[in-house]
Amino acid sequence: MNRKPAAFMSYVHSDDVDERLTEMRERLSKETHIQTGEPFEIFQDRNAILWGQNWKERIDESIDEVTFLIPIITPSFFNSPSCRDELERFLEREKELDRNDLVLPIYYVDTPLLNEDAQRAIDPLAQVIASRQYADWRELRHEPFTSPQVGKTLARLSTQIREALERTRLPQEPN
Repeated sequence: MNRKPAAFMSYVHSDDVDERLTEMRERLSKETHIQTGEPFEIFQDRNAILWGQNWKERIDESIDEVTFLIPIITPSFFNSPSCRDELERFLEREKELDRNDLVLPIYYVDTPLLNEDAQRAIDPLAQVIASRQYADWRELRHEPFTSPQVGKTLARLSTQIREALERTRLPQEPN
């Protein structure tokens, strides 16, 4: 892969049942390409780490290069040290860039940690995710990708990515 990815998909491998998350990534990437006229690569470790590469180094390098982090929110996401580390690392980068709109969560499976105030109050990363507008995929995760509703949702997400890309390209106002 010569092109630097534009986004990094953070997820738990076991949540990629029947490679549904992989397919969502591929379709979102293609739809965003259609809407922007430019390739929109989304890093996914399964297809972006070559045999023999140091996987941890490759992931860290990619997080440092991408514009967006797309966390796939499930109960397992918050239980995964790797996912938590990826989110923390990207949040530090977002802060260095003086931004607060580069994490694009996809809420994939209902997660009590996000829904219950008492649980969320003791987890700073859950608080961050809860504070961001997320794309709600919970009702769509069992729908076929040929469903018009899935297609329209992917198109809407791509439109929002296009708009977010435009915001990242605008000159920042001096403080």
